Amino acid sequence: MDYKRFIPVIIILVGAFLLIFGLLWEEAPRRIEEVPPVEVEIVEEVPPEEPVALLAIVLDDFGYSKKNLKRIKELNIPITLAVLPNIYYSEAASSLASDNIEIILHLPMEPESLESSLEENTLTSGMDEGKIREVIDGDLKSVKNARGISNHMGSKGTRDERVVSVVMDEAKGRDMYFLDSMTTSGSVCEKIAKEKNVPFARRDIFIDNVLENGKIKEELNTASGIALKKGSAVAIGHDRRETVEALTEEAPLLKKKGIKFVKLSEVTRK
Repeated sequence: MDYKRFIPVIIILVGAFLLIFGLLWEEAPRRIEEVPPVEVEIVEEVPPEEPVALLAIVLDDFGYSKKNLKRIKELNIPITLAVLPNIYYSEAASSLASDNIEIILHLPMEPESLESSLEENTLTSGMDEGKIREVIDGDLKSVKNARGISNHMGSKGTRDERVVSVVMDEAKGRDMYFLDSMTTSGSVCEKIAKEKNVPFARRDIFIDNVLENGKIKEELNTASGIALKKGSAVAIGHDRRETVEALTEEAPLLKKKGIKFVKLSEVTRK
């Protein structure tokens, strides 16, 4: 048999096979590409939570020392300093007033026991109206830049309606607010502030009755809990290194919980 005559046919068949195989090979990826893409849910990045509560930190008893003034300036949060009048560093402390630091007069008022060590010119129930006004005027000349007044001691003085009425008149006439440190549950300050239409705030918690870093941080968290529940809170500490250090360390963590630190004037009400 003459096989040579079948060569062209074989070549044609092989060529056709290769052509068909090539077309199928080309088609395979197209079929894969034509598979509808899987829908992937895109989750948008959630922005940081906005502050939901205001917390005013007030540090009392400035004026006796300059040791914490530099630390206060470095806190980088709004804060309020209550400055005692007519003592060594009253002026230095009150000069810290800035966009972030608010100054108030820490007005000495009569405690329940006169055996306590009293500041000079502490307001007492025995003073007449003229003397009370004279003392407040002199105190405010010592504590410049004061935006408000708070009571230093005063467990007896803040229960005396006559004395408190004069203090509130002075605050109103000078466009100031009043902070009740709440050294007694019998205080009449809020009642008279409302009657006189004086902006008012009251302490919710003391944060450094126990002078330990961990305990102060615990009280700061309690203060933030009060703020988150009520919308705002006032926490009082003192001119102490431990207090400033605990506040420096804890403030960033409280911000993440939704706390916005503010000056005291931002949480007063009439």
